[in-house]
Amino acid sequence: MEDNGDGTGTTWPSPENGEGLLASKISFGTAAPSLAGKAATNPELQALYASKQKAEAAIQDLKYKKASLPEAEYNKSLETLLVQLAQTNQKIKKLEKE
Repeated sequence: MEDNGDGTGTTWPSPENGEGLLASKISFGTAAPSLAGKAATNPELQALYASKQKAEAAIQDLKYKKASLPEAEYNKSLETLLVQLAQTNQKIKKLEKE
């Protein structure tokens, strides 16, 4: 699949070769995961799960930009996103235990 505008498809998409970012966001034949249990009725948990998905997507996007960023900038951005994801996961776990 060709998804980055260079006119050439690839068999092995990855962040290293810059191929497959758009394709990785497309799903065929499966429904989006639904929230279950407390998350289905708790607006705060719903917001946290949305934040978690956003952080995970940002990390994936950043991986594809790694080659074009200075190493220090990439590492700082990755660290920020990973801390955000970890904090969000902690909040989710806490609310799910209540």
